[in-house]
Amino acid sequence: MPRTVVDALEREREAQRERADTEQDDPPAPASAEAPPVVPSPTADADLGHDWHLVFDPEAIRHVADETQHGDRERRPQFKRWVEKMARNGGKRLVQDLPEQLDELVEQFPNFRETVHVIEALAAVHRHLPTQRQSEALLLAGPPGVGKTYFIEAFAAMAHVDFGPVSLGSAQGAFELTGTSQHWSNFAPGKVWQLLAEGDHANAVLLLDEIDKAGGDDRYRTSSALLDLLESRTARRFVDQALDIEIDASMLWKIATANTIDAIAPPVLSRLHVIAIEPPSDNQLRLIYLAQWRELVADLSRPPELSRSVVRQLIASREPPRVTQRLLRIGLGRALHDRRRRVSDLPSNRQEPRSQPIGFVRPMSSP
Repeated sequence: MPRTVVDALEREREAQRERADTEQDDPPAPASAEAPPVVPSPTADADLGHDWHLVFDPEAIRHVADETQHGDRERRPQFKRWVEKMARNGGKRLVQDLPEQLDELVEQFPNFRETVHVIEALAAVHRHLPTQRQSEALLLAGPPGVGKTYFIEAFAAMAHVDFGPVSLGSAQGAFELTGTSQHWSNFAPGKVWQLLAEGDHANAVLLLDEIDKAGGDDRYRTSSALLDLLESRTARRFVDQALDIEIDASMLWKIATANTIDAIAPPVLSRLHVIAIEPPSDNQLRLIYLAQWRELVADLSRPPELSRSVVRQLIASREPPRVTQRLLRIGLGRALHDRRRRVSDLPSNRQEPRSQPIGFVRPMSSP
């Protein structure tokens, strides 16, 4: 964790300790009274600096806390926990600086070179124009098995920010993003609230997986929530239905995936910067697999060698990175267990023949 982040968190802990000492001097509440949620004042964390962004307005948090005290008694403990999550750091979340160069991502995912360059360009705008730090929504479109989801996870890890996936293909409706209203017995906040309230970063990565399959009940179609979330202006006032509170979600990295753009509603598509992801070539696959191997053995002083025959075997099978990671890990484990200096074989990934391939799609040759 960067030193500035550590220092800021230490200042926050010190402020919390001082507030706790002050509260000890106050007379205790009667035993029968229920303690309300603690909501910091807007100025309590003013020293957090420019690397922080206000996501939950303290006045709005206080309003939710006040409403909780007059609402259903059985729901109060849950609301109290939700209020306290939002109120961390005075409602602010850290804005994590991204590295200027993401060459490591290009090395691991050579067929995502254009995506990396777009991310680097947007990050440069964020660094040089602090008033325009909202993130453009991206759509990675390509056939199954090209590594779209795996790339987004790797980007979040390299950026050192929180990561929140939403599977829109299986979502029942907009409430997957917006939460469910208190009129429902099983109401709960949505994924956007969870990522920002429970996480530490205003510019976390929100994966909108299979956006081309987003649907839901006609009364609660996901597209309506997506329109608000993907537009920077409306994302600043994104409403979670469970708590009826506005969230500034404008700084989230909103990255969607799709196999095809044909099924995406035009208004949603117009809010996305589309990047076509092609299946990797054989040479790109070789680079991907070798990069995975180097990362896997990085902490070994004398790592076993990965034989060329194994690399050729992986290329021939066109395994996606997530599968390859597992196979290489098992192969490494076998070599370490047997004290071998070379990994010359890998376990089979299939127990029985399949009628259709599930790995990388082989690129079509030019006519």
